[in-house]
Amino acid sequence: MIELYPSARDPGSGPAATWDIGGLNEGLLTMDASGRLYVPCAHVRDLKVVAPDGQVERRLDLRRHLKPWSVAVSAHGRIWVCGKAINQDR
Repeated sequence: MIELYPSARDPGSGPAATWDIGGLNEGLLTMDASGRLYVPCAHVRDLKVVAPDGQVERRLDLRRHLKPWSVAVSAHGRIWVCGKAINQDR
């Protein structure tokens, strides 16, 4: 569950929005200039791009590459994902 608070300094005010994103159990999220939330989901090994309305707009399948932990997005839309590499030799 993702909860978006209007102010990190006043979490007592309650979340402005909540989303239930499957596969998210921990990790570092980021948001781009358009308000899309980038969610690395290590459990299902994908990266979800969530639109400002809470709908999953895009899903990047990373199962053959890594278990994502964190994500960063440049001003030009380039995405960097960090995580644990998956050994494909097994």
